[in-house]
Amino acid sequence: MQAEQEKQTKDNQIKTLNGELAKQDENVAKLSKDKKALEETIKKTQADLAAEEDKVNHLNKLKQKLEGSIDEVPRRSTLALDYSCIFTLRYVSL
Repeated sequence: MQAEQEKQTKDNQIKTLNGELAKQDENVAKLSKDKKALEETIKKTQADLAAEEDKVNHLNKLKQKLEGSIDEVPRRSTLALDYSCIFTLRYVSL
């Protein structure tokens, strides 16, 4: 009788442990799925960041080019004015 009761107790413990293992397996599967989703999100975010960095670099190059052009405008205007004066003086002298 006692052996039968011990066997029943052990069977219940095994059943309980198997249930806990099944729950842990489900949790591991869920966490693995979540991890994969997060890795994909990180990958996409990194790609988006790289694209935005490329845009920023391109815009900075354009900005530098425009700033260089702006610096040349007064010099070119002065040069054009000088040529205009020289032309006018030659034309008036004739």
